Amino acid sequence: MNKFRLQYLFFLILVLQFIGCEKNDKLLYDTEYSALNMPGLDSTSVNFMFLKDDVLVHPVEIRLTLTGQATDYDRYYQVEIDTANTTAIEGVDFEKLQSEYVFDKNTFTSYLVVNIIKTDALKDRVAELALKLKESKDFKVGLEDNQEFKIKISNNINKPPYFWTRQDLDTHAGAYHPLKCKKFIEISGVTDEKWSPESNLELLVYVKRSRIWFEENPTYDENGKRLLFEAN
Repeated sequence: MNKFRLQYLFFLILVLQFIGCEKNDKLLYDTEYSALNMPGLDSTSVNFMFLKDDVLVHPVEIRLTLTGQATDYDRYYQVEIDTANTTAIEGVDFEKLQSEYVFDKNTFTSYLVVNIIKTDALKDRVAELALKLKESKDFKVGLEDNQEFKIKISNNINKPPYFWTRQDLDTHAGAYHPLKCKKFIEISGVTDEKWSPESNLELLVYVKRSRIWFEENPTYDENGKRLLFEAN
């Protein structure tokens, strides 16, 4: 690397450091400044099709981290719904939020628990819930990109979930149908849309079990056509 490129790289690092420090100056240098942050770049999804049939409420844990000093007494924080980015209905798709939550003493981490509710309406829709931290008497505004968390809520596999397309299951199961996918989920023990088998051999074992099940248990689609777990 020549001298000019080294000088340019050094200058660029200095600029980025200056911008980062300026943006979060109050968080880095004010030891009295207390704020909470969510994993803002992340989101999660709850699809009840991947859970047992008797699960009616599913808790989602959102990790909160503290910027500032821990205290020897409990503090309280508030969360609100970002209505502009939310289609989920409070009290229907998820349990009502509390007016405030406890951030335990002597800790830098806590978990906000949001209970997601299974409803029949989710069989035909995907609801989205966006939550954001609210400034309170105990906590100021935290890092700019870490103040909101999104949850997608559904109870259907009308479209092929990620794991299905990722594992190219159409080559084994034929044309996609939710009933095929649901039975494969039950047989293989898939628990989320990003599931992947330990090996291709494991995948083939689940494919064979699914194929045998559909052969032994005649199953029909909405048009009365029999479904088979095999390539067309």
